[in-house]
Amino acid sequence: MESIYSEGGMVTIEHEQNRIGKQYEDSFWYDGLIATVKKNNRTVFVYAEGDVLIALEDRTIREPGDLTQEEYELGDQFLWDVDPEDWRNNNWFSIDTQLDGRWVDPGDLDIFYSYTDALKAAKELVEDDIWWEYDEQEAISDAIDSEV
Repeated sequence: MESIYSEGGMVTIEHEQNRIGKQYEDSFWYDGLIATVKKNNRTVFVYAEGDVLIALEDRTIREPGDLTQEEYELGDQFLWDVDPEDWRNNNWFSIDTQLDGRWVDPGDLDIFYSYTDALKAAKELVEDDIWWEYDEQEAISDAIDSEV
């Protein structure tokens, strides 16, 4: 677990899956929950999602285990070298959020295509007081509406 002092509290990052190496940024190399980022009553979850399907002439690639050792060692470079016409499905990193243990709709948050960008965005989001204040008001409003 990594802890970083931040204005207004400590930010903790619990890596469920560490970055494999600098050449493995694409979500292709990961699956499921990647990290949990917390600050006070805020929690941001980072996930690798999507189903990969690369249809090559001689085989289909769906996961890292379908690669040769040489292809695996190339990391993201192998994926960049695949002809765009051979990609059938792709993958990404996404973010989910909780406030006081209640799921909060993350709204129109971007999806991310690199491990580093997804974790950076999660850390920035957990520290974004304005975003969380708005969602806290929305959560209170939704709770009141559901009681009526």
